[in-house]
Amino acid sequence: MSVASVLDDMLDELRAKRQEIGARIEVLEEARERLRTNRERRSRAPRTRGVKQIVLDVMMEAGADGVDTGSVLERAEFKGVELRRSTVSSLLSRLVRDKVAEYNGQKYCLREGGLR
Repeated sequence: MSVASVLDDMLDELRAKRQEIGARIEVLEEARERLRTNRERRSRAPRTRGVKQIVLDVMMEAGADGVDTGSVLERAEFKGVELRRSTVSSLLSRLVRDKVAEYNGQKYCLREGGLR
């Protein structure tokens, strides 16, 4: 085997490794970008406003039709916010106790003058 053919073989091997490393770098860069994007989405989520404000917004949108726990969860999810059922249920009960909302046995509605 000539020196030139040995060098050609070594170059081919190194080029293949360089291509493999380039592909790995690309995968890692894409993963890092996805993580960054997910963090940005979470940091911009309406959750910073608090669950109470989200529930009140949903109740205001519903108006006289009222809401139940399930409809609050659905509307919040539609807005890109995931809430816990137990948290929403507890908050709705507290709004009634604080005389901000009324409960008719099926639906919760904001009371007139209930929001200050």
